[in-house]
Amino acid sequence: MEQAHVVMILFILQGHIRVLLSLGEPLSKAGLYVTFVNTNQNHKRLANLQALTTHFPNLHFESISDGLPDDHPRTLFQDFFEGMKTKTKPNFKELIVSLEKKSENGLCPPITCIIGDGVMSFPVEVADELGIPIFSFYGTSARFLWAFFNVPKLVEEGQIPFSGLEGLLRRKDLPKFCALKEIDHNMINFFVGEAFAITKTSGLILNTFDELEIDSVQNVATKCSKLYTVAPINALLQSQI
Repeated sequence: MEQAHVVMILFILQGHIRVLLSLGEPLSKAGLYVTFVNTNQNHKRLANLQALTTHFPNLHFESISDGLPDDHPRTLFQDFFEGMKTKTKPNFKELIVSLEKKSENGLCPPITCIIGDGVMSFPVEVADELGIPIFSFYGTSARFLWAFFNVPKLVEEGQIPFSGLEGLLRRKDLPKFCALKEIDHNMINFFVGEAFAITKTSGLILNTFDELEIDSVQNVATKCSKLYTVAPINALLQSQI
């Protein structure tokens, strides 16, 4: 039986590395061939890379350019996110194609699926273009993701921007851009579109557990073909040791 090959692509900010790596480590320990894709800048900062590859021989690391100059602040502005679609996406697609060629030459197993960080949609687009199954991984709560799914309704009803909201969602549950004094519809449409890309995947892996927020988990499940709750994610590896 051929070894399964999972390609994991994370959001390019450093805070997303540890949580997605905590999923990749137990997958590799279970015998899957895992390719962990990072940006060139973040890849250089992985000081324990040699120790990781020694401890997890099925865990392999690749890096791509995010298409931004080295001195770019990489702050969370709309142009930064939009740049991922025009600059990071083609580099990721090129890597996937190169991995497929390597598999044809017997240098690695064929790609079974991609797991993409759920805050960006371009991995979903690449997977669709190349005919590869993809799952989204969302590292924050189900409640936060459910807030994104409700933003279009709140805009339509004129409840965003708002001075306060009771019932459907608490103000603190909403993404920060929903509390702006003036609505930037382009920004809202962009971020909501990124979230809704999850609905086009083969499934969603969510960093929570049912007992913690069962209502939000059930609500999010209505938007996904399959939903897997895996928290506490840092305990996954411990359960295999």
